[in-house]
Amino acid sequence: MVSTVGLIDLRSAEAFLEGHIKASCSLPWQRLPQSMYELPANHFPIALIGDATQLEEAEQFLQLKGYRVVECFLSDAIFWDQAFKQALVECGNHSVQLWQANPLLTEIIDLLEAKISARNALDLACGAGRDSVYLAQR
Repeated sequence: MVSTVGLIDLRSAEAFLEGHIKASCSLPWQRLPQSMYELPANHFPIALIGDATQLEEAEQFLQLKGYRVVECFLSDAIFWDQAFKQALVECGNHSVQLWQANPLLTEIIDLLEAKISARNALDLACGAGRDSVYLAQR
């Protein structure tokens, strides 16, 4: 299937739990506009899995945001039959994180934390908020 791109499963959280492609990210299509921080930077190619409506709306939305959608997989019976045959399906909540914090931030964060006792941060060029989420997770 797809291995060098971010694979986003647009189906409901319940459908994802029942079975999904390994190494995919669960991001129900209705949440997409409010969850941009969960996406990789827009230069990173992505593929989508969902029904016809989900694929059409998500692809249009992501392209408007500057993303390159390289493939769309219609989540029909034929798709799942092939995925099961290739042992690409798993169950449970194994959603992967597609986004990364700024590489400079990840390089210097340990040094900064060792020198500064305060745990406050100000993200000036917020963008989608990935760096803020990264800092909050620490």
